[in-house]
Amino acid sequence: MKRLYHAKLLSADCTRFSDGELWIDEDGVIVFCGVPTESRLAAARFTETRDLGGDYVIPGFKNAHTHSAMVFLRSRAENTQLWPWLSTQIFPREDKLTDEDIYWFTRLAILEYLQNGVTAAFDMYFHANAFYDACIDSGFRAALCGSATADDKESVAKLAALYETYSGKHPRFAVQLGFHAEYTANPDLLKELSKLAEYHKTGVFMHSSETQNEVNDCLSRHGKTPTELFSDLGLYRYGGGAFHGVYLSDHDLDLIHAAGVTLVTCPCSNLKLASGIARVSEWAKRSIPFAIGTDGAASNNALDMFRETHLCTVLQKVRTMDPAALKASDALRAAVSVGARTMGFPDCVSLDAGNQADFMILDSRAPNLNPPISPVETLVYAASPRNVKETVIAGRTLYRDGEFFVGENPETIRAQAAARAERIESEL
Repeated sequence: MKRLYHAKLLSADCTRFSDGELWIDEDGVIVFCGVPTESRLAAARFTETRDLGGDYVIPGFKNAHTHSAMVFLRSRAENTQLWPWLSTQIFPREDKLTDEDIYWFTRLAILEYLQNGVTAAFDMYFHANAFYDACIDSGFRAALCGSATADDKESVAKLAALYETYSGKHPRFAVQLGFHAEYTANPDLLKELSKLAEYHKTGVFMHSSETQNEVNDCLSRHGKTPTELFSDLGLYRYGGGAFHGVYLSDHDLDLIHAAGVTLVTCPCSNLKLASGIARVSEWAKRSIPFAIGTDGAASNNALDMFRETHLCTVLQKVRTMDPAALKASDALRAAVSVGARTMGFPDCVSLDAGNQADFMILDSRAPNLNPPISPVETLVYAASPRNVKETVIAGRTLYRDGEFFVGENPETIRAQAAARAERIESEL
């Protein structure tokens, strides 16, 4: 059993830090969090003991919406609105992707995640086998959401096979039903997806209401918003989630709340593509669970959850012209806890005993984190990836002080990704 002591530990509700220590068993599970009694400490047997010197320990970020392999498109297509960006810049390049491309691009993304304190990612992309292999080979934790579209007549059958193949396949991997979006679907596809969700008694995930044009076009096609359409077709019967949700009406939010759907905001991507600012503070007022994601590196261009968490709260302040619109602790809880439940990892939500040992260690002596007057607020408003000293998943250190422990030389990963990105450009 490992013992990490002289630490500042984040509370389960993400409102405060307390002095204490963390004990982790050989299976990578937290067995104690807090201040032990003298008798309990004397009786414990440790294989490793570390003095953290007062550093902060918080659950790892859960990137609740991303397209990891899209790192190959970072800074490739700029200054373009969503649909022309997708149709003229992104889709043609994605058509060139192979399994091995996805594998190496995902491994590159995982390096960035680990350096940024991210311990799990909820991905929606292609070539599930390659994504799975990249995550497992790296020691990373991830969930994969299906991305069915109407263009592929076999997409529902493929989604069913995906769900059945990867459900329960590995403790660090989860899978959820999903489709890309209303504008790449049709009623027949959505009805089949609803039947599949009913069969498995599980939720469905999708991009939804990301732009005003998306909502307007859906109203023109169906006389309903995307949320109303999904609700009427039974896609939210077992919950699920919607990514982005920038243009959700009050009625949409009523339906989402009633169905127990989780919303995932991607503030930086929505800003960069000029999609808008989601009404996250209104979600919070309505007790709608929400998580935070980066979206893909093609539209962000980083996979930096510190920046997303910061933006999540400050954008609500300026959107409402109310500096109290969304508390830092609410944004932090969305980033480290709610996302885990959304992905299907209910034992990765806090540092409490029984949770997986998925956490980051932050340098408490860093100038930008001092003085330690209000550490939670300082973390949200001032911290950055440079403060991450260590990232741990399932009790195993995958990143520490600039060094990666992912079963492959980072230089090999970078070289493979660069060569493959260059090849794709040459094939256009």
